[in-house]
Amino acid sequence: MLNIGDNVRVRFNLSKINGMNEFVQKTKTANPQATSENYPIGLAYGQIIGKGYNRTTPKQLSPYAVVQFAKQQLVCGCYDVSGAAMAISLEEGPDWYGARIVDENGSVYAEPSKLY
Repeated sequence: MLNIGDNVRVRFNLSKINGMNEFVQKTKTANPQATSENYPIGLAYGQIIGKGYNRTTPKQLSPYAVVQFAKQQLVCGCYDVSGAAMAISLEEGPDWYGARIVDENGSVYAEPSKLY
């Protein structure tokens, strides 16, 4: 279980971050030979400063952690998270939001949702 104060690493799938479609299109236009068709995936490191639940349906609460990222972090050379605080979903299942907390082996850390 993750606790407030834990140091974590967050994997970003940049295909799900707002503005990335425009960024990739500009890059492809500027240098079509050097651009991959895939969106980049990168890592950033931070500390958990809060935890909570988000109501995703009337009868379900989904867990999240608030991560404060360390200074001077640029994910894949294009997404600046330096010093930012960001809510990261801990919900089991598919990655809908583009950021997940992972361990050193790349396995996603997840907590179960609460049903009531």
